[in-house]
Amino acid sequence: MPAAIAPEPATALVRPPRARLVVAAAVALGAVWTVAVVCGIVHPTPPPLDSAWDALMTGARTRLSTRVARLFAESGNGTAAVGIAIVAAAVVWAFRGPLWAAFVLVASLASGLDVRLLKAVAMRPRPDSVFGLGTSFPSGHTANAALLGTVLLLVLPTVAGRIGVPLVVLGMAWSRTALHAHWLTDVVAGAAVGCASGILLVALAARLVRSLPDGWWLRPGLQPSRERVPQRSA
Repeated sequence: MPAAIAPEPATALVRPPRARLVVAAAVALGAVWTVAVVCGIVHPTPPPLDSAWDALMTGARTRLSTRVARLFAESGNGTAAVGIAIVAAAVVWAFRGPLWAAFVLVASLASGLDVRLLKAVAMRPRPDSVFGLGTSFPSGHTANAALLGTVLLLVLPTVAGRIGVPLVVLGMAWSRTALHAHWLTDVVAGAAVGCASGILLVALAARLVRSLPDGWWLRPGLQPSRERVPQRSA
């Protein structure tokens, strides 16, 4: 009888990001932290690009755009944001098992903590103080959207995801500036933090998970591995 191919654990299907991508993510995250520290020390005024974009958003504001922006904003607030993360984790559980589903939730929490620390260090005023004082840099809504999208693209890559994730992140970034909750550079930094955090966390988790034995907590394998398990002759 021919040798049977042993299935590869679903966790092993998540490959670590390439080294260049990991290095770029680390550099991006370091750059955002550097800007946050500088902002916290110098307290600079908004650069011309931020002021120009804020004025553009004011001039382009309509009832429809405001409603759409508020929908994006509400999806990133409190209960809604938690619900979206749970749904994403459930989808990952179905295709990659509970271990990676738990990782999605942990990554969301880790990124949220990073954003809170950055806000506390930068203490940058928002365009509209109604959204809070000294909590503008970076945009937490944009960072959370970018983090979750990046993790999903790396853990469960699909064509729909490659198209949908950038659109959602761009939409969230636009909504924060359209509502004058953030400056343009805030949402750019938020996207950088989210993407970089997602890449670094997946790189770390993928290497750790590959060292774990398959077990009841993992979904059965989806692809054959190179190891062959001999079968007994009938």
